[in-house]
Amino acid sequence: TVGGSIQNSTADVDVAAGPSSENVGGLVGYLGRIASLSGSSAEGKVNVEESTNVGGLVGVANSEIVRSNSSGDVTNTPIANEISDSTMIGGLVGEANADVVRSAASGDVQTSNSQKVGGLIGAAKANVTRSMAYGNVSATASTDVGGLIGNANSVTTHSFATGKVTGYLNIGGLVGTNSGTVAKSNSTGFVNARGIVAQNRPRTNSIGGLIGSNSGTITSSYASVDVLTYEPAEDEDESIEDGPAATEVGGLVGVNTGT
Repeated sequence: TVGGSIQNSTADVDVAAGPSSENVGGLVGYLGRIASLSGSSAEGKVNVEESTNVGGLVGVANSEIVRSNSSGDVTNTPIANEISDSTMIGGLVGEANADVVRSAASGDVQTSNSQKVGGLIGAAKANVTRSMAYGNVSATASTDVGGLIGNANSVTTHSFATGKVTGYLNIGGLVGTNSGTVAKSNSTGFVNARGIVAQNRPRTNSIGGLIGSNSGTITSSYASVDVLTYEPAEDEDESIEDGPAATEVGGLVGVNTGT
């Protein structure tokens, strides 16, 4: 837990945490409300098992992150034969409760059976400005999955994602689920909902090149991505027997109930 100032600092070590860990980061696990973090980076991998609030740089951020980055991969492994409740996993920050400004993540994010997974931030509850994610996000059988942000309830502006995104429900090239504002932002990666039907989950839903499910506002933003959905396998046990393989699929937005 950190409540002071961190500036121009770097961690170049791998971080590993056991089952059901919380607040795990490549540089800081928990960044307090009276803290500050700027000009800093994490370069090592973060490997956890069945954990919550996991980020390549910071697990939970309660104060502003400025001009900082992470380059290591973030991997969350579910416990075998157990239902996962892992949430908020991001290439830079797991849960951002304060602004993230001019920051980036370039490592890949890999998990399964999780919620709120993003190439930069798992759950953004504060503004994200001029930030980007370059890594791939592979979150099979997971919900709220985005190339930049998994779940955004904030203002995201002048930001972008370029990686390949794989998920199950509410999958977006930029944001998985948005209830805030996305402005002057874009996705140029690849959204792939193929080959992820498993564990009695018959369809992939709410898939968008920019945003999977939107109840907020989108303005001056675009998606330049291919969006592919699952195709039933030849093996009967793995195929969908009736109904569409995917529903609510759009080049920009899968489901839009906002503006």
